[in-house]
Amino acid sequence: FSSGLTHTASTGFNFSPARDMSEAVFWNPSAIVKSRTPYNISLLTNVKNNAKLGGYFRLNDRIFIGAGFIYTQQDEYRNTLFVKISNEANTVQIDSFLVKLKEHSAFLAPSFKVNDKLSIGLTVKSIWQNLRIPNLLQITIDDNGSTANTFTDSTVKKQKWDLDLSASYKVSNALQVGINAMNLAGTKLYADAFAAGGSNNYNMQNQRAVGLGGCYKWQRFNFGADMIFTEDGFYDAALGVNYVPFNNALLSAGLAVKQLSYSIAFRIKHFRIAYINDNDLMVNEKRKGKSGILNGGLYGGFIFDF
Repeated sequence: FSSGLTHTASTGFNFSPARDMSEAVFWNPSAIVKSRTPYNISLLTNVKNNAKLGGYFRLNDRIFIGAGFIYTQQDEYRNTLFVKISNEANTVQIDSFLVKLKEHSAFLAPSFKVNDKLSIGLTVKSIWQNLRIPNLLQITIDDNGSTANTFTDSTVKKQKWDLDLSASYKVSNALQVGINAMNLAGTKLYADAFAAGGSNNYNMQNQRAVGLGGCYKWQRFNFGADMIFTEDGFYDAALGVNYVPFNNALLSAGLAVKQLSYSIAFRIKHFRIAYINDNDLMVNEKRKGKSGILNGGLYGGFIFDF
């Protein structure tokens, strides 16, 4: 839910993007018709567990087409209790069983310019979840009395289609607002596929949400605010500011109010570097580095407008 506020170098500017359109195809594609250039391709990744690739092109003076892809991966060592099928009193506990989660989405987003103030967008998306969970432990003893444990995992896969509707409105030359009504078909995904007690206890979470954003422009500064509200009760807000110190450069910073995640980014012409602290929202323990800054918080990428 909070990817547009937490795992981004455009914190506070995603639901009403203006100066930086690198993630507009994901969070408010209606805004891309106001792009200063007819074509864009952008990448942001930590080369570990999170990546966003998106872009758009102008079909004519009123219609733009956008497309994009988001990928995330998590892994965590958890306590796992195996129960013998024929004797529930016979149990084995493993304190470091590796569970994995992969989530990714593909977006196709046409947008239409109604007039100089109003634009609208439609997003068709495909969403996937891929979960690795414990299933079976087989304990064998050979002729020498040596014990061997053989683990068999199961994989849970889910794929859903859904729709977003977005709109952007230019209140004045300095102020613009945006809205994105997301996952209108009501897709339900696993909230935690590693729930205790097995598959009967899986929690499903409705993905319907609405994102609201505003951007105020003042000289070389842009000030932004984003809010998200979900049908299942999650909410958060983010504040952001960006500044053009000189031509072809952009300094950005933002904070998510509830999650207390933040981002700091610098773009020079086509290339960007960012530090994104998600306050341990995503878990990655298998390849955990010794330095915290290398634990998925350092991002890089490019933005080509042409």
